[in-house]
Parts: sequence; structure tokens; C-alpha cells
Amino acid sequence: MKIDSKLKLLSFFLALTFFSSCGPKYPQKLIRSYGDGNDSPWTTYQGNELRTSFSSERIRPPLGLVWRFETSAPITASPCIRGGLVYFGNLAKKLYILDAKSGRKITDLGLKGSVSSSCALDDTLLFVATERGGDQLAAINLKNGDRVWRQLARDVSTSPLVFDDKVAIGTGDGYLLVFNSSRGDLIWRFKTAGGIITSPAKGEEKIFCGSEDRHLYALDTESGELLWKFKAGGSVSADPTVSDSLVFFGSTDSCLYALTVAEGRQLWRLKTGGEVFSSPAVVGGMLFFGSNDRKLYAVEIEKGTVLWTFETGSLVQAPPLVTEDMVLCPSFDFHLYLLDRQTGKLLWKCRTDGMLKASAVIYDRRIYLASGDGHLYCFAPKSPK
Repeated sequence: MKIDSKLKLLSFFLALTFFSSCGPKYPQKLIRSYGDGNDSPWTTYQGNELRTSFSSERIRPPLGLVWRFETSAPITASPCIRGGLVYFGNLAKKLYILDAKSGRKITDLGLKGSVSSSCALDDTLLFVATERGGDQLAAINLKNGDRVWRQLARDVSTSPLVFDDKVAIGTGDGYLLVFNSSRGDLIWRFKTAGGIITSPAKGEEKIFCGSEDRHLYALDTESGELLWKFKAGGSVSADPTVSDSLVFFGSTDSCLYALTVAEGRQLWRLKTGGEVFSSPAVVGGMLFFGSNDRKLYAVEIEKGTVLWTFETGSLVQAPPLVTEDMVLCPSFDFHLYLLDRQTGKLLWKCRTDGMLKASAVIYDRRIYLASGDGHLYCFAPKSPK
């Protein structure tokens, strides 16, 4: 009994090292009252482990602002949404949980480090990476807000990848770390020669991660064994996306690359007018990505042919979001653009008061948009008069 009591006491003090002591109590009964009934949850960065940034939901402009939630610092990553709840962090070391319909705050959790990436959800856990004093990956119990485990992960600006019973994260000191998702035990790690600033993707039993050492790496999901690597002309600066036996990624050499998943053979390379930090969105034989030349590109996948471009007022670094008929393009010019998928024609746009570094998310026929102005915005189609 004494040992058990000491373990509980130790667990309590470890939790305090992750959550600030001044945060509000986690509303356990209230959280449990929300179900997981929505059939299109958005539980991870770019929507799935392939990172294709595709939403099956249909939404049509014109749109109107439903609510706007203010935080105390910029929000640089897109939210996760499930069961009527919105989860996101900001640079002021806070993790927020909101009601998706009303924008009302359910609670916020104070963290020891800032959050610059998206969190990820599995059935019972939320995974969040912190940096700037936090430097860790942590798993939080969705039922009661308790910290289940935490592991050191230095200078993390990438989003967790949850797959099978594992969670992977890239670090600024060059490691790809893979942990057991329920216990937090390190399963394997892989070292690159540069920092990893891109979020990992998974496809065909391989994990793909890019590094500032100019390489894209393909690793075995179970062992971490290097299967192949490909050298680009600059740092791999855009998150890899996997689709139809191909993997796509962007580089600071201003190019987007298409490689075969099986062996890393280059199929084509597309040169743009600026560095590429935007991960592609993929659907129906087309991919869409942004460049620092201020343009969004629509590309035919088979040959890498440019179908159309759309020019914004500033850099396009966030991944676009694609639906069956539209593309949602955030830009550093403070605007979100809704474009026709086939033609690139502008259908609607809105302006926030900050740069848009995060992808938009669609959930239950609403658009959720994080902005550098410290607000999370929610837009919905206007009712016909």
C-alpha cells in the first residue's frame, strides 16, 4: 500500500511538470457528455496518415462568419475535431477545447511549452507536442485531462503521426521518434543529418520523413530500418504526401518532387518560382500545393503537368484543403481563398487579421480556420433568403 501511494504521489507531481498549476479544472462530466457521432472527424494533421488533405464533405459559398474565438497568441496549426469538440494549441502554451457549434470554450490546459503544430487523436488519447521550454511529446486522456505519459522530443515543430498502436514525431535535432501510443515506450528512433521540420506520413508500411539534410527518407514502420533515401536540391521543407504508390514533397530548391513509394525513383520534378513549404493535397489524379512565389499550383499527377495556377498576395505555405469540387487555399496575405477545383476560378474569399500558416479544416459543413491573429474562425454557408 505504501509503494502504491508513493507511485500515485509521484504521478501527480510528474503531471504538474507538464500542465501549469493555474489552469482550470478539466470538466470531466461535460467532456463525457459529447459523443463521437459525426461520420467525418478530422483527427490528425492533413486528415489522415497519408497526409492527403482531402475532405469528403460538401460545402458551397457564399459563407458567413458563425463565431470567432480569441486566444492570447498566434495559432500556427490547424485544429482536430471530433464528437462536436475542437482541439488546438497556440504559442502561449495553451491547449484549448471548444464546442464546435458555438465556439464556447469547454476548457483550456496550460502547458510548459508552446504549441506550433497540430495535435492528433486516437480513441482515448490526445497527442500534443510542445517546444520552447516544453520540448516533449505528451499523451493526454480525453476523458479526464490526465497526462498519461510524456517523452522528451527536442524542438518539435511537426505534428504527430498516429498509426496502429504507435505515434511518431520528428524533432529539430534530427530524430524521427516512434513510441508505443498507450504507454509512451520508445520503440525505435532514426537519426538524420539535419533537423526534421516536416511531419511524417505513412503509406504502404513505410514512414516518410524529410530532413534539412536535403533527403527524404523511407523507413520500415515496424523496425525503423532505412529502406531508401532520395536527395533533393535543398532542404525537404514540405510534409510528404502519399497517394497511388507515389510520394510527393517540396523543397527549398523551389521544386515539388514525385517519387515512387516502392524504391524512391523520381517520376517527375516541378520547378516553381519560390521555395516550397506547402504540402500537397491530392484527389482524383490531381494535386495542389503552394509556393513562396505566392501561387497555388494545380498539377496533373501522372506527368507533373501544371493545369492552372492562382496567385495570392503573399507566400502560400499552408497545405491546401481539397474537396470533390473545391480547393481551400490559405495565404500569408491574411486571406482564405475558395477556388473551383477544375479551373482555379475564385468562388469566395475572407480576410483575417493575421497570416494564415495553417490549413483550413471542414467539419459538419463548416470551415474552421486558425490565424496568426490569435483567433480560431468558424464559417458556414449562408442560408438562402
